[in-house]
Amino acid sequence: MKLLLLILHLLIIFSLVRLFINRIPDTTLHFHGWLSAGLKLVAGIGLGLVYRYYYSAGDTFVFHEEALKLIDYASQNTLSYFRYLAGLEEIPVYSEYVRQPRVLYMAKWVSLIHLTTGGNYWITSLYFSFFSWLGLWMLGSRIILNYPKMREATLLSALYIPSMIFWSSGITKESLALGAFGFVLHFLVPPVSRKPLAAIWWVLMIILLWKIKYFYVVPLVIVLALVYLWDAIDLYRRVPWWTKLLTIPVAILGLLLVLPILNPNFEWNYFPEMIYGNHMAFVSKSEPGSYLELPGLCASWLCLMWNFPLAVTAGIFRPFLWEVDSLFQAIIGIENTFYLILFLEGVFRFKRVKRYTTYQLHRFIGAWVFVILMSGFLALAAPNFGTLERYTVIVSPVLAFLLTFDSELFGKTLKRLSLIRLPLQHG
Repeated sequence: MKLLLLILHLLIIFSLVRLFINRIPDTTLHFHGWLSAGLKLVAGIGLGLVYRYYYSAGDTFVFHEEALKLIDYASQNTLSYFRYLAGLEEIPVYSEYVRQPRVLYMAKWVSLIHLTTGGNYWITSLYFSFFSWLGLWMLGSRIILNYPKMREATLLSALYIPSMIFWSSGITKESLALGAFGFVLHFLVPPVSRKPLAAIWWVLMIILLWKIKYFYVVPLVIVLALVYLWDAIDLYRRVPWWTKLLTIPVAILGLLLVLPILNPNFEWNYFPEMIYGNHMAFVSKSEPGSYLELPGLCASWLCLMWNFPLAVTAGIFRPFLWEVDSLFQAIIGIENTFYLILFLEGVFRFKRVKRYTTYQLHRFIGAWVFVILMSGFLALAAPNFGTLERYTVIVSPVLAFLLTFDSELFGKTLKRLSLIRLPLQHG
């Protein structure tokens, strides 16, 4: 019976992958669709095995166990179960995570899939991996179809970053968050769909992202607001690009004044205390050398801003290759070395941004604002390098794209690698 159930769901997932790949008219992308989907599904199973046999615990199994309680309740009280999912009732079963709403929210989604998989952790993890893959596949393929010159950078950044593939797979918050993030950006890539269904789906993805990782949404909203503000300014009057940078701190301050209404964690005086408290909690549980050391950090805005540049550097480039002490960290260290080399190359070719159109420049600056804000505040709040790598999976595709697009070094490397035989380039 279990084997038949597994075969059935594998056929369903295979059909879904095939459906979304075949919708893309560029058949040279189909290879990458199948390869990246396969890697993602395998990574989801691998993540579960790592948490079971290497870490012996993890949130992924917490979500699974909480979901099992819910589907057991649903078998006897179906209507009450669905009312709970809709937020019309309090949690109907005992849970020690009642004060952790994001854990309970994740358990809701896991329980929905569990209803169709018989509570099978491994089959359910395949669906979460599929959703994570689908969001970035839709985003990446849309960018490539509309901007063919961005093909190589987009393929790498959306589909082939090892740490992103692994840590955003399986039954994790990162799987849902990265999938939703991909869909949000997908609908904003021109030509923007004006269909009501697309707008509804976009709003739902924003809500999902907020529920799962609300701190991902804040920098995203800031950047989107800035980019469209800059576009609007240019409709009426052309101004130097550097003057538009003055709107960045204004937008951040304005949003910080509004956010406490939506989430008390963003209350002006409490926010630095929360960041500092989280930082110290991670430090107390981390081994020496496995976290970002900020001896001068304290619970004030002045301390946060003073340490912010170092936090940004750590969020993007650390752990360095010489700091790793495990296989997982070695992979991350190699990626970070790759980013560092491309970043240094980018510093020397910075003047090339003058070739960008105003439209491209707005998005180039906005993307860097997103990377800096996310990397900095995540490194301050979660200084442990292992945790930081998982939290910054949403930064990885944006950062990789920024560093590889228009990079001569990246282009030359592709030409020298035997992997160039794969259809990375069109034609």
